[in-house]
Amino acid sequence: MTEAIRFYWRGRDASIPLGEIPEQDRTPLRIRRSVVQKYTPSVVKQLEEGRFVAAAWEAGGQIHLILCHPNLAKGSADTFVVNTQMLPQLVLRLTGWDQAPEASQLFLRAFGSEAANVDECVAARCELVGWLAANGQPEMSKIVKHYSTFPFGVRSDALEVINIWRNISVKGQKEQIDRFLSEIDQRFAGAG
Repeated sequence: MTEAIRFYWRGRDASIPLGEIPEQDRTPLRIRRSVVQKYTPSVVKQLEEGRFVAAAWEAGGQIHLILCHPNLAKGSADTFVVNTQMLPQLVLRLTGWDQAPEASQLFLRAFGSEAANVDECVAARCELVGWLAANGQPEMSKIVKHYSTFPFGVRSDALEVINIWRNISVKGQKEQIDRFLSEIDQRFAGAG
């Protein structure tokens, strides 16, 4: 059973004891932004600054690790930062808490805007594929490979991505599109 939920970001961590989560949100585990703000305000601050945060909890004898999107800092205080009823497609399973700091940093570099540049992001995604394979999670490895075909993830805001494509497509700048696709093909060719 979960005793605490732990958050990881930029080499730091924080936790919320299960007893601080309202009883109606413990089974299934759901953590509202207001609870995170009250007990670990630095986590909400990271989200408000547009940075992902990794969240880990124990359930069914395994530790699960997901990324929390910065958009979770927007909206009402009742927004769920973690909702185990609606998990993202990519969930890492850890064998022990000792894996959490390293796995969360790798996960954040691969998909959570912690990479300094596109090359570091691509390298982290390749490393994550290897980590998942070595830790008996081939289905998650396939998902990482699938998402690795998308070039966005290095501090890309969804609206920024849409605006880039809108400007390129609306103006009909075929050469820019071709150059962009060629660059993507080169960067992700080694990712499998």
